[in-house]
Amino acid sequence: MTETSSSGAKQFQAFWRGLASGLPQDHAAAKGWIDTAANAIRAHAEHIH
Repeated sequence: MTETSSSGAKQFQAFWRGLASGLPQDHAAAKGWIDTAANAIRAHAEHIH
């Protein structure tokens, strides 16, 4: 499965770079990261299909 560099893919990569820089310490912030990840994955999947 090949993919082109879409805005969704760039957003997804930017999210993981941010994640790699360090997870938030408090639970509320961590939930925000999880929600962001879910939205990015959903947008990425919708773009592919």
